[in-house]
Amino acid sequence: MDTVAVPDLVDVAPARRVEAGRVVLGVAACLVVVQLVVRGWVAGSGFFYWDDLILVGRAGSYSLWSADLLLYNHDGHFMPLAFATAWVVTRVAPLTWAGPVVSLVVLQLVASVAVVRMLVVLAGVRWAILVPLGFYLFCPLTLPAYAWWAAALNALPLQFALAWVIGDAVRLLETGRRRYAVSAVVVLGVALLFFEKSVIVPFAAFAVVVLVRHVDGLGSALRVVARRGVALWAGSGVVIACWLAGYLTVVDVSAVQTSPAELRDLLPDATSLGIVPTLFGGPWSWERWLPSTPWADPPGWAVVSAWVALCALVLLSMRARLRVGPVWLTAAVYVLVAQLPVALARSGPNTAGELMQSLRYFADIAVISTAAGALILRAQPRDHAPDSLPGTHAAEMLPGLRDLARGQRPRDRDADSRRRAPVGQGRVRALFAGTRGHAAAALPDSQCDATTPKDHTPGRLADSRRQLPAIHGRARALFAVGGRMTRWIPGMGSRIPVFVPGPRVTAVLGAVFLVSSLWSTTAFVKSWRINPTKTYVTNVKAALAGADGVPLLEQEVPWDVLNPTAYPQNLVSRVLAPIAEPNTFADSTPRLRMITDSGEIVAAAVWWNRSALPGPEGGCGYRIRGPQPSDIPLDGPMLEHEWTVQLNYLANEDGRITVSFEHGEPVGVPVREGLNTVYVRVIGSGSMLRISPRTTGLDLCLGVGPVGVASYDN
Repeated sequence: MDTVAVPDLVDVAPARRVEAGRVVLGVAACLVVVQLVVRGWVAGSGFFYWDDLILVGRAGSYSLWSADLLLYNHDGHFMPLAFATAWVVTRVAPLTWAGPVVSLVVLQLVASVAVVRMLVVLAGVRWAILVPLGFYLFCPLTLPAYAWWAAALNALPLQFALAWVIGDAVRLLETGRRRYAVSAVVVLGVALLFFEKSVIVPFAAFAVVVLVRHVDGLGSALRVVARRGVALWAGSGVVIACWLAGYLTVVDVSAVQTSPAELRDLLPDATSLGIVPTLFGGPWSWERWLPSTPWADPPGWAVVSAWVALCALVLLSMRARLRVGPVWLTAAVYVLVAQLPVALARSGPNTAGELMQSLRYFADIAVISTAAGALILRAQPRDHAPDSLPGTHAAEMLPGLRDLARGQRPRDRDADSRRRAPVGQGRVRALFAGTRGHAAAALPDSQCDATTPKDHTPGRLADSRRQLPAIHGRARALFAVGGRMTRWIPGMGSRIPVFVPGPRVTAVLGAVFLVSSLWSTTAFVKSWRINPTKTYVTNVKAALAGADGVPLLEQEVPWDVLNPTAYPQNLVSRVLAPIAEPNTFADSTPRLRMITDSGEIVAAAVWWNRSALPGPEGGCGYRIRGPQPSDIPLDGPMLEHEWTVQLNYLANEDGRITVSFEHGEPVGVPVREGLNTVYVRVIGSGSMLRISPRTTGLDLCLGVGPVGVASYDN
């Protein structure tokens, strides 16, 4: 048997690999910490906004296990765990922004760790994974959904679920261990209870695993993935079916009515003005009309530049790596699929295209883009001129060396690959069988085939031993961590080289992306921190702390704090439920005061939109006594609305009455003995008031008084 000493081409020392892996993971951890610092600053710069007040209001009004809290249909969303999280945070820190900030940072940490795990599973522990990791950690695409607490309670669990289930699915197919299927199904079930969009998670995981087999060059991807992952796919189907039953029970699903013209208006803006620029650290500029959220507003030249950069990236990656075309195609399909439900559900004659540019609906695209980057790293580099390497005589003599020069490595992923290449794997093992950092390749006659040079005599081997050092340096340039080619050395053959950035270029591009992303993040924060809710809540908390116990009438919060379209969630008794005492708000009060738009409590009065006509009984007006209701005519009809009635009365004793419009529900009102005034909030319409005593023996005289809008700006 003839033996050839081969120079050390790849460092295979386990200790060095472990140490290098620890360094890579340490750098990844540092990047995550930097992201949390930046995101903590973003969260701290914000405050409760819009739907946040609905969450904390319901958390302050109901118990944790109340169906009114957990099974609430929130604008078409079924999100019991989001409401449960809001309940816990509100109980710990009622209407205090520090509570949501902590929850945001914790959820972001969990999502980021899941993404790191996904990258390690897909591409291994190597320096290259820091590129897609940095993209996910700092990409502004996830920023709008993160800054808004209510949106983050949907988006961050979805991002975690996507990354975690993708990792579990790949590990399940690699190892066959059922614990990965169980883990993925549990995570899917939890994510669905945060956000209904999580239904897409198992489909995304299936697509990624199929792509893993595809980029690895393994055949029958669909069949093998479906068969080996049946526990995960079947379990996901059961979970989705159970969740769907609850979702359809809670949410009133109506037919979506839209037109192709509306979709044509919404989808291009979301992609060109929103998603594509953020892939490169954009949009660099945000626009906002209060009380809306900021939306991406990149300059025209930046949009064109982003598209050019994206096209160049796609072309270069396809030229440098094998079988990555389907990866890009799948990512593009996901971007479209992520936009369609939003466009269908939100489109209409009153829907502005800026809604799609707000980006809060598309944060999950960042996870899929990161997974796509990992798959491209995993793909085998293209072999442009392996046969034209100087001194390839030794490669012809040792077929295993040719495989290594192409960037191939022994794969033991599945039985199919083991059955396909037993001879090649044997030669690879033989190639690395030496000691002291060198390999010894043994080729007995019994193991030679048609591809093996017949002349493998000691003299021929001695010649090859002299030629191997000549290709040693060039061969090392083809290897990275795990035996993958990272760049092509010009002059090594007659074919056109493909440019793949080296470490320095990659570091520079990464720094440019980071600076660009931080610029966009800063611009977003400057726009997002303008929030009238902060002034309102801060002042009203101080005012309620010094309240004298006299109840306030119900009223709506300012329109720029929570729009009337959210009624009745925009009532002060609901928004301020976490900090208000039980008797702070009532349907009637002996002293009319209101909360101003700035959150201060001031005296108020009732406008004379209508008034009660003078009564028929001299010295009394309208006498109200006995069990029968008394009708008090007004000087004109009232439309269906919330009105304030000022009752000027004289009562012979303390008691209770009910007050209502001709068309409306009665309101219970306490009255006191003597000459007094009470202000009553009544909802209804009609041309008269209807008043009934509820206390036996109560005799009450009613005089003239206004019926109209309560206002502090008189």
